Amino acid sequence: MANSYLSMLKKLYYPLSIVRLSLQYRDIRRIFAASLFAFSIIYAVASGMIFKSPISLPTNSLIEVNLATGWPLGVYPWLTVVLGGSLVFSINLTAMLFLISLSILFASNIALFMYIRRYASDCCNYNGKTTVASTVPAIFSTFACCGGGLTLALFSYLFSLGIGSAYAAIIVSKGWILALISLLLLYWNLYRVSRLIGPPIPRHTGLRLTLRSLKK
Repeated sequence: MANSYLSMLKKLYYPLSIVRLSLQYRDIRRIFAASLFAFSIIYAVASGMIFKSPISLPTNSLIEVNLATGWPLGVYPWLTVVLGGSLVFSINLTAMLFLISLSILFASNIALFMYIRRYASDCCNYNGKTTVASTVPAIFSTFACCGGGLTLALFSYLFSLGIGSAYAAIIVSKGWILALISLLLLYWNLYRVSRLIGPPIPRHTGLRLTLRSLKK
């Protein structure tokens, strides 16, 4: 039984191990870092972790940081940063976990996509549009600690059409489900492609051979 669990864990970790090996290329590392940073900011803004307060908040300094813990863990904001009395960054445990997980998986997908294009183009076809499409549900996710984002904007629009209450009951209260869907889609895309290309060729060989030629 223990061996079966270990084997399953190895299979689940395999896509990330492929990405880790592909990061031996400096250009792929830079692409990974840039994708990680860009998606983190876009997702934080879209999901409402970063928002502009409609009123000026009282602060004693240009940057004010408040740390707090409370129950339930997934709802109560753990960290709130106010910049200049108007720009707010608020995050709780659930939002933080999704932000980190989604950013890493998105950056891993982009890094693998660029690795295939530059170093293993003969082994398989990988459409980067699939990765971008996988992030769409997460962009409309929401968390109780957050004060804006696309979900709130969509809720306001639907409410003006008279169907906002139904949307609020289904989506706003369970917004994290959308982030979970994106998480699973990004991982599945990474897993599917990693099983096709196999381990990347070590950079120190000095040869830009394709994976297909290596297998032969």
